[in-house]
Amino acid sequence: MFCYALARPDGSLIGFTKGVFRPEDVIPGELNKLFLGRDYQRMGLGRRLVGQVVQRFLTAGVSTMAAYVDSRNPSCGFFERLGARWLVEPDGHVNFSWYVWNDLPLLARHCTAAV
Repeated sequence: MFCYALARPDGSLIGFTKGVFRPEDVIPGELNKLFLGRDYQRMGLGRRLVGQVVQRFLTAGVSTMAAYVDSRNPSCGFFERLGARWLVEPDGHVNFSWYVWNDLPLLARHCTAAV
């Protein structure tokens, strides 16, 4: 498990993200938490926080990542703009609880693109 935090010069929290290694799972990386204060949304900071998690996974040889997200969460659009897709289970049904990124190198390029 690892975290990244983003803070103002006075130390107040702007946002944070948490990644979890799950080597025993089919998808070995999990974006476990992502928070960004409302005043700092739509500035590219959330994308950069996700990018930090992605880079950490890539450095460790992890090339796929999942995130547990309630399908009613307004942040679903954010994840979809980053290329996330709902998990398709082996029996073919769509699991509307897990987003998956199957190409972390591509996501890394997207997260580091100019804002």
